Amino acid sequence: MKEKHVQSALLKAVFAGVDAALRRAQKRARETAAQTGTPLVIFRNGKIERIAVRRDKKSKTG
Repeated sequence: MKEKHVQSALLKAVFAGVDAALRRAQKRARETAAQTGTPLVIFRNGKIERIAVRRDKKSKTG
């Protein structure tokens, strides 16, 4: 039974890492779309959607 507990804990850690990586990728894709003035393309409810992303008005310098 202990082996199942270890496997479960390992899977939870892996999925947490995957979730964090996907969130970083989403943030970077949104930033790139805003910088280049291109739509963000997503797949939602079985359809491809293009979403306009506005540039953030906050300055990222200093």
